[in-house]
Amino acid sequence: MSSLFKFKICVVGDYSVGKTSLINRFVKNTFQSNYMPTLGANLLRKEYEEEDGTKIKLILWDIAGQELFHQARKQFYINAQGVFYVYDVTREESFTSIRNWKTEIVNTIQEDHEEILVANKMDLEPVVSSEEGRKLAEELGMDFIETSAKTDMNVEKAFHQLAQSLVKQKRRIG
Repeated sequence: MSSLFKFKICVVGDYSVGKTSLINRFVKNTFQSNYMPTLGANLLRKEYEEEDGTKIKLILWDIAGQELFHQARKQFYINAQGVFYVYDVTREESFTSIRNWKTEIVNTIQEDHEEILVANKMDLEPVVSSEEGRKLAEELGMDFIETSAKTDMNVEKAFHQLAQSLVKQKRRIG
């Protein structure tokens, strides 16, 4: 008998780091190069089955990165079990603001949750090195992965990695 696991995942980071592109690549296997800012939050779902028969349903919350949505977005974090912190490897300021995103999340989500630091846009020339990304992830106590929504590099792997961590956590707790 296979189990169904359902998880709420928040995808956060500054504007234009590729949050929507990562989600669309994972859910719809599409990529659009024109930037359309997210207003508030978008919600997408993906259901799939792991090789061992475990069924997983992810409810993906694409959270607006613009500062003007700062107060409004906190309501979207409630009951999230997983968080993707996304930065654009070509924009150092999106990397340095990850600590602020972490603080915002920790101050809102009281429950245990899994986190991954996502270095996106690896198809471009990075100004933030892989080493810097790994170091920050270690410092903040989260996993690290490099992705490109454009070339589909590690996108599915990133979502599956987070989901598998959540399944393990859920099975430990019971």
